[in-house]
Amino acid sequence: MSAFEVRTTQGQGYTAGNAASALKSDSAIMDIPANILVVSSDMIKDTGLTNSTDVLQYAGIGTFARGVAIQSRGSRIGNAYVDDVPLSMPAGIADDINIDAYEVVKGPMQVLYPGASLAGVVLATSKKPLPGVNQYIITAQVNEYGGHRETFDINTPLGTLGNGNLTFRLVGAYQSPNQIFKNVPEQHEVIYPDFEWDWKQTTVLVSYDAQLLFYLPGGTSILTPTGGLYTGDGRRVEGAPNNDQDRDEEHNVRVGWIQKLSDTWQNKFQVVYENFLRYGIGAYPGTVNWNTNVVSYVIRLDDDFGDVYSIQDDMSGRYNLGPVALVSQFGINHTDTNAAPDYFPTYNQAIPIGSPAAISGIVLPTQFPTASSTAAASRQENYTDQGYFMETADLVPNWLSLVGGFTFSKLEQISDTNIAVSNPYIATDLNGHALLHRLAVILHLSKDVMLYGSESTTFTTSAGVTYLNSPLPQVLGKDDEMGIKTNFLDGRISTTFTVYEMQLTNQAILAQFPALNIAGSPYYIPIGTTHYRGWEADIALQLAPGWQVIAAGYDGTVKDQNGNPITQTYGNQWDVWTRYDFQRDSALKGFAFGGGIVRQGAKYFSMASLTPPGGAGTAGGGAIYTDTPNSSGVALFKLHEGTMVNAFLSDRVTKNIELLLSCENVLDQAYPDGAQGVGLVDPSDPRTFTFEMTYKF
Repeated sequence: MSAFEVRTTQGQGYTAGNAASALKSDSAIMDIPANILVVSSDMIKDTGLTNSTDVLQYAGIGTFARGVAIQSRGSRIGNAYVDDVPLSMPAGIADDINIDAYEVVKGPMQVLYPGASLAGVVLATSKKPLPGVNQYIITAQVNEYGGHRETFDINTPLGTLGNGNLTFRLVGAYQSPNQIFKNVPEQHEVIYPDFEWDWKQTTVLVSYDAQLLFYLPGGTSILTPTGGLYTGDGRRVEGAPNNDQDRDEEHNVRVGWIQKLSDTWQNKFQVVYENFLRYGIGAYPGTVNWNTNVVSYVIRLDDDFGDVYSIQDDMSGRYNLGPVALVSQFGINHTDTNAAPDYFPTYNQAIPIGSPAAISGIVLPTQFPTASSTAAASRQENYTDQGYFMETADLVPNWLSLVGGFTFSKLEQISDTNIAVSNPYIATDLNGHALLHRLAVILHLSKDVMLYGSESTTFTTSAGVTYLNSPLPQVLGKDDEMGIKTNFLDGRISTTFTVYEMQLTNQAILAQFPALNIAGSPYYIPIGTTHYRGWEADIALQLAPGWQVIAAGYDGTVKDQNGNPITQTYGNQWDVWTRYDFQRDSALKGFAFGGGIVRQGAKYFSMASLTPPGGAGTAGGGAIYTDTPNSSGVALFKLHEGTMVNAFLSDRVTKNIELLLSCENVLDQAYPDGAQGVGLVDPSDPRTFTFEMTYKF
């Protein structure tokens, strides 16, 4: 198998012995000193979910905002990589029809992935052409609210091209405007053609991704004074006016060349070009005043566009130096995000809380009045350069291994603000570089039990500027962790348990929108050092023939230098997903059932922009409404917890036809699933039944 490519996880169940993207090698998970959990193609299909956040919650990943914004170890991390390349999509959502598997890697991996966060990284693997396979899969589904979705997956050999064999795969989806919530349609039109050319030890991949997504630009539910989800105007009224919608259009070209240089050495070269366009006029609650029962809607124009260029080369090889077995990995990466403007003039409109008529009465302009805007346009360019080297030495075969990795990483972010016609612009250049490392010791107590300890570092440029428009110093991260992994009964019982302590220096949080600094730009509030402590556990089981279980647990803290919780973090998460297939000798052969449970707790959130009854102070001094202030004196509260229970029942009617009935949110619980602001809240979906039919020929 290639050290760089997962061909497919379809038909392999929920467990995977290798993680072909983690550490950019084909090493067994038992040999990788990190907590890794693989979400296979089969598990993605069984969930019936199309957003990565909805799927990844069953692999120990938290939801920052429903769509693509994810969290790990209690805090926000970057969006998922696709085939080891960070895509810079501005959209809040993405269709997962082209994803074969997710690899969830807990802890820092910036030595190998330039944009990886201290708390972890998610590596998505796209569906690749399957040489020698004819496959035609068509799926149609409909839910109780009238939304429907059709997908197709076609793979076919095209014959020879020159001296090599050419294979074609075409994956796509159409999703009608889904009206689970009033005035919140979500429409997907996506298509992904892929070509693969194989000749001897050479593989060339050419992929084109085309996406057209219509969606709400942000959750528009609001929080109650105690951190709950407001449903006073109806469970399915999210709070969006009519025609509140963004259009996101993306065109990505990806070219990869994998060369097997020998039986033990391989090279992968990738070039990616991404073009995106996002525009629309939307409205969402910016401030919520429960003292006067008024919510102020922000009317905003979205007009993002830009280009991203990325070039990447990775080399991997195995060899012996005397009695010591070695694995070497090294490579380079350059990513250039050019002129990606964000043009967000805004104005506010106040309406009474709990008035669907007032929400419907919000009229979104067809031509945005620039003269009345209060926020200026901005432009941003990002440059990332990285070179890395990673070495694994098996000092005592099957007992003791050492891992050492180093990378030189350079980041630069150039921002131009106030470039509206009537305003002079101010350019900010944030740049920095660092020599990072990852060191680990692996001790195999037996063929089924492994201990590891590791130390890793990360860095990034400052989050932005202060109120006085001066740049913040760059952020440095450090992680120390220890873990134990087991793999019993030929992989039928696999577990990982990890304890860790991490810290980020020079931390800052964004002042709550629409706060602007002296230059008219969003600004950050320094909060010092962030400390992370906790433990996490994962388990993958095959308890009996046909019975599979994936489960994860996390408990920890994310606190500032004063020991206070930090906004938009969480303290624990518990999740499990299972499937049982009746065996061939059973009267119910062909039937399967399963589902999952997720609960996330201790979710702290800032009360900035929310005024509780009685007018208690929430920012800038005054009485603290709760007893949990952050470093800036802003009160925090815990968001209400909810338990998401999903279930499914499937029937393989024939070898060509499979039926699936799923139910999302069986308990019909209403709670904030994600939150970016007191009025940018993603509600949990109401109980939803979906019927699906798949035809393979």
